[in-house]
Amino acid sequence: MVSDSGTSPILMDLGSLAPSPLHITSRALALQTQDLAAEHSTLPYRAPELFDTKTGAVIDTKTDIWSFGCTLFACLVGKSPFEMRSEET
Repeated sequence: MVSDSGTSPILMDLGSLAPSPLHITSRALALQTQDLAAEHSTLPYRAPELFDTKTGAVIDTKTDIWSFGCTLFACLVGKSPFEMRSEET
């Protein structure tokens, strides 16, 4: 993203950085992962597997690709993909 001045780049929404891959081996780890994602990542850019993390799942770089795609969409359209009304899609 670029600042209001139009010249300074800004890094944003990096609060969910974590080692990858993360193998979810227990329900406790699944709930901890969900809680961390809820606390450190922005809702419209969070990958679906971070909303309801299942035991046995693997959280990997695909979540980053999802977030990056949502960010690119927001840069191009001016809204996150999930802020649009149904008649706009």
